[in-house]
Amino acid sequence: MTDKIYFSADFEGANPKKEGITRVDDEHHILHAFSETKLESFRLETMLINNSGAPRRISVAINWPTEPFSELRDCFYIRHENEPDWTVAVGRTSPGKTCLTCLFPAGKTMLCLHPHYGYEDCENFISGLVSPHLEKNVVGTTENSRNIWLLKISSVPPENQCKSVFVCARNHANESSGNYCVEGMINWILSKDSLAVYARDNIRYYFMPMTNPDGVADGMARFTGLKCADLNKDADWHFKNNPGALPDKSHATFFKALDSVKPACFVNLHSYLFKFKDEIYGPSEKDIDNFTRFAPDQTESAKVWKKTISDQDSFPSGYCRKRFRTLSLLFEIPWFGRNAASMRNMGIKLIKALILANTLQTNGWGKL
Repeated sequence: MTDKIYFSADFEGANPKKEGITRVDDEHHILHAFSETKLESFRLETMLINNSGAPRRISVAINWPTEPFSELRDCFYIRHENEPDWTVAVGRTSPGKTCLTCLFPAGKTMLCLHPHYGYEDCENFISGLVSPHLEKNVVGTTENSRNIWLLKISSVPPENQCKSVFVCARNHANESSGNYCVEGMINWILSKDSLAVYARDNIRYYFMPMTNPDGVADGMARFTGLKCADLNKDADWHFKNNPGALPDKSHATFFKALDSVKPACFVNLHSYLFKFKDEIYGPSEKDIDNFTRFAPDQTESAKVWKKTISDQDSFPSGYCRKRFRTLSLLFEIPWFGRNAASMRNMGIKLIKALILANTLQTNGWGKL
């Protein structure tokens, strides 16, 4: 490569790939984002290489494969290789297109619609976890032989009965906020915080940090791959709504883990592009209110809670509710107003609220 300034797709999770990048000149570039589904196309993860030796102002035109919700694709996240966290860049939208101009320092800078969190990041996080309260198990592999982990955290003796909580993230490949939340949750539950110690002594926690490693690593927007599974739908939905669909290892592993744990509480972490609301889906107003009375104040992140009552029959949450009478909660936690540090902290707030919501009931998980 002789060009001093160019966009690269030479990393895990890149979207667009090389063929979707057009370099007009040093200052002007065109990116053609792709999506494996016509339903939505909300992924862009790319890297600007600036070998000029000085900061340069670069204009980027991003073409999206669909027009719906174009107005929401105006907020991007950038992180230089020497910076610890993400900052925001705002663009101008028109149907199916976003135009963005940023000052890029010399070196490598990531530009993403959702902050990048890759399969390798998840592997590195899990490998760094060490605790006597933690069990790490690879419960399956993907179609492309990537690990699917199930982490168990508890101080409850194996022979004792207790409630179980199952938390998962990244059903949809583009929704990276769940991984940052899970990192916060796990680090806190393994800590010496008095509530964390209490929780470990009374509850078994199971975490599947990344249910969709192939989709994450291969740059998908939603599914596990081209014409593959949506992990936020059960097998019946998968085969009825995808003509020619084949069995998917990630999908089978995910639901097999749910069948094994039979959780009392199931938490599924998602994200979207709406800026001013965090959303909670639950089976009843009572269940939602029981959580949100302990939920964090969202005004610091320019949010309010949106409460949606839904039986979610075709979702994993509905699957658990029907089979195991699970309290199933699905969260949409968008990035707007947050960075990696605050998203990890959001995970801590969510798991604390969940513990308090269930502890302070007569049929809860312990007594205070």
